[in-house]
Amino acid sequence: AGSSTGAGCAGLPMWDGGNYMFMPMMGDEIQWMGVKYKANQNISYPNPECMPNAPAAYCATWFTSEGPC
Repeated sequence: AGSSTGAGCAGLPMWDGGNYMFMPMMGDEIQWMGVKYKANQNISYPNPECMPNAPAAYCATWFTSEGPC
């Protein structure tokens, strides 16, 4: 526990922008590019321009970084 060696994202879903079946709910954790993120709200459609590491302005608050995996 507390390690940042890569095990922290094991089993977490990967960000999948544009996939209407990928709908993170508030509090869900996801991974993207080696970083774990927590959803700050229910996301009904993961717009491609809203990837957690470089989101468009309108979706900049969707995720909070929890640090490297």
